[in-house]
Amino acid sequence: MSWWGRARWTCLAWVVAGCLGAGCAPLGLVDAARGAGGPRTLAVELLALDLSTCGRCTGTERQVKGAIRRLRPVFARAGVELRYHGTLVRTAEQATALRLRTSPTLRVNGRDVPVELRESPCSDCTALGCAGASAVDCRVWVWRGREYVEAPEGLILDALLRSYAGAFDGPPESAERFELPENLRKFFASRPPAARQATRPCCAPRP
Repeated sequence: MSWWGRARWTCLAWVVAGCLGAGCAPLGLVDAARGAGGPRTLAVELLALDLSTCGRCTGTERQVKGAIRRLRPVFARAGVELRYHGTLVRTAEQATALRLRTSPTLRVNGRDVPVELRESPCSDCTALGCAGASAVDCRVWVWRGREYVEAPEGLILDALLRSYAGAFDGPPESAERFELPENLRKFFASRPPAARQATRPCCAPRP
C-alpha cells in the first residue's frame, strides 16, 4: 500500500475510533461491543488449504496480521479486542463442516467477509496433491475493480471496519444445505491420508 493509502486508512480508522469513543456510533454499537461483562472479541479467521507453502495463502495471512496490528488500538478504544486465528483445512469433512467455499477465506466472528468469489489456477496448492492430480483453483481477491492473488491490506482494513456493525448479532445462520464445491472435493481426493496431517506437499521428499 502506498504512503497515501496508509495515511488515508489511518485517518479513517482514527475517525471511526473517535466517533465510537465519543458515543456517536448509531444503534448502540459501543454498548454492544463492550457488553455488560467488559470488552468483546472480534475474531478474525483465515481458512486455507495451506499456511506454509502456498504464496496466496501465506501472503494473505501476512496482510491480515498487518491489518490487525494497525487496527487493534483503534478497536481497543471501542472496547473490542481483535484476535487472529489461522485454520488449516485438511479434509473434505472438515471443509464441509466449516462450509468452506474457496481457499483462502476470511471470516469475522464466523461470517465470511463479503467479497466477490472469483478463482484462478493455483500452482502452489496444485503441488500439494500427488502426481496426476487435477489443477486446484484458489481465490482471487477483487478490490476496486482489480484482481489480486493476495488480499490487499486496503481490502482487509475495509472489511474489518465494515464487519464491526453486525459482528455481535449472534452466530451466522447455517440452515441452508451446503455442498462442498467440486474444486475442493477434487483437491482433497488427490491427497493420501498421510498427507492430510502435514502441510508439506504429499509427494515431496522429507527434509
